[in-house]
Amino acid sequence: MLILRRCLCLHTDPDSSPTIANIRLEKFLFKIFNKCPKSRAHPTTMKRKRPRTNFGRCDLVTGVTIGIMVVPQAMAYTTLAGVPPAVGLYTCFFAAFFYLFLGTSIHVSIGTFAVASMMVGNTLAQLHLNGDNNGKLNLNGTNNATTSSFGADLANPLLVTSALTFGAGIFQLTMAVCRLSFLTVYISDPLVSGFTTAAAVHVLVAQMPKLIGVPSKPYGGPGMVIFMLRDLMSSVWHANLWTVGLSLCGIVFLGVGRDYLNPPFRKRFRVPLPLELIMVICSIGFSLLFKIEQNHGVKIIKHVPNGMPVPAMPRWDFLPLIWPNVLSIGLICYVFVISLEKIFAKRHRYAVEANQELYALGFSSLLSSFFPVYPFGASLSRSSLCEMLGAKSQLHALFSSTLLLAVILWLGPLLEPLPISILACIVVVSLKPLFLQYRDLPKLWAVSAYDMMIWMVAFFATVLLDITYGLVLAILFSIFTVVLREQWPALHQVGVAEADYQSDLSRIMPNANVEIWRFTSPLHFANAQKFIEQLRKTMKKIRENISQLPAANVAENELEISMEKTQKAVLVVDCAAVSHIDSVGVHALGEVFTDSKAHDIVLIFANFYDEHLTIFRRCELFEKIPEENFYSATLRATKGP
Repeated sequence: MLILRRCLCLHTDPDSSPTIANIRLEKFLFKIFNKCPKSRAHPTTMKRKRPRTNFGRCDLVTGVTIGIMVVPQAMAYTTLAGVPPAVGLYTCFFAAFFYLFLGTSIHVSIGTFAVASMMVGNTLAQLHLNGDNNGKLNLNGTNNATTSSFGADLANPLLVTSALTFGAGIFQLTMAVCRLSFLTVYISDPLVSGFTTAAAVHVLVAQMPKLIGVPSKPYGGPGMVIFMLRDLMSSVWHANLWTVGLSLCGIVFLGVGRDYLNPPFRKRFRVPLPLELIMVICSIGFSLLFKIEQNHGVKIIKHVPNGMPVPAMPRWDFLPLIWPNVLSIGLICYVFVISLEKIFAKRHRYAVEANQELYALGFSSLLSSFFPVYPFGASLSRSSLCEMLGAKSQLHALFSSTLLLAVILWLGPLLEPLPISILACIVVVSLKPLFLQYRDLPKLWAVSAYDMMIWMVAFFATVLLDITYGLVLAILFSIFTVVLREQWPALHQVGVAEADYQSDLSRIMPNANVEIWRFTSPLHFANAQKFIEQLRKTMKKIRENISQLPAANVAENELEISMEKTQKAVLVVDCAAVSHIDSVGVHALGEVFTDSKAHDIVLIFANFYDEHLTIFRRCELFEKIPEENFYSATLRATKGP
């Protein structure tokens, strides 16, 4: 039986008091979400432990603010995906609406974002499709096949994007049913940072032709950034000066507004300045006033239909042609969602279920694919805004979806004079946080060289190859680094028995030379030989140090020789970090014990777990190594067998 869980998470403030309107709203919501409390497949709510806050007002303010912000962003990201701007509005509406009923995160804003939009655009480019679809969108059966030819159907980019969304939903649901959410641990933070920074390079290069008003040829596959830069350099002399001027004004306005105008405005009014909306309204007025399309050749949106699209069955028969893109896009969308959710959940101390998010995102994608949409995930800028505005529940998505629905039904034609370059400005300025991720490199180098290598490989592979190929190569390299760390473990000295242990050693083991070394890895077939070699070198060094004891004078030579014969060498191997051992590792223990006897060194293994000792008994290791050579504590091991 398929089990779904849904938590209506309410972020509360213990100092606030509920109002009568809020209590009524809460009773209504609890009545809906707890309609069938005994059914595990029906949404349930969490028991409250603190007084309710005025979450209706907070979520209303958050939802309206996000709705104002999402309209220009949704249309802007369609320039990356290669679809009409109205598709971005549909995507954000259906994604947020369906996610509302299954998602567990309070602050994540689901909808279009740059990386997924770019990956969709690359998919269309690989199929050699004209992404603008002549600037028009048919609401009456957008996803229906119009001809009997498979190739002609595939030429419609909206059919492909709906198929991508459908396939991504199926992939995410399959991962959820198989409980494969744990696999995302191999997509580490350095990998995501390097990959998204490289994706930002792709996005910036793809937006440059729109910023200067020159035509661009879509590319896909390895080297696409190089090809786009080549075309850009050859066509830069044909730039439209009006488009360039609009782009410069838009970038300066957004950049200065975000860094200098927005902070004091937010501090004064508790809400951000809607810079994107202000710029959209001003640019529409400028476009109508000067008729920049007719008089100066500036490209505008042209067509934004009124009303909701008619649902239709997605073309699942396209999936065999685009399955690599389906897997990579579905995975990246989920990684963005769960990464942001974990950040916000940690800050605000609420639970997020990784597998439940697969269900939520999968069903949202599956249901949305019946409309003209493209794959979606979590937006960093909008999610951060939700946190800043103090969202208390997922209800803010309902309010933002309502505002978005009003735009789709009635206000769409008002956006038709909007210049395309203004949308490109919104995308380019939103990339700033992604480009600033290069600051992570010194920190990664200070912690682990492997982490910095993962970042570099993810970045350069994605920039020089393709987003999909770069992601696959980065994941493979990340897994390879895990193998490297396991295959070349560290055996280092943690302390020579002296000072605090000197009195105990003098009493327990006179004339003993005790060294304690720690093995910091599981012991298995991949590193067993390395373990043997490292211990052999250590034992050889210990014996050489004992044999080179300095003599005070010639008269004392006989005394020194006598002491050398009675000198004991004890090597304690701390195995507390050995979480796993296989048959090859057990054989390696027996081999190094034989070598220790050849070097006349007492070899002690400390801190093996009880389950390891059980394995040793089953493998009859104690017939080769006395059981008293295994100790449960390092200090006790210095007492000798």
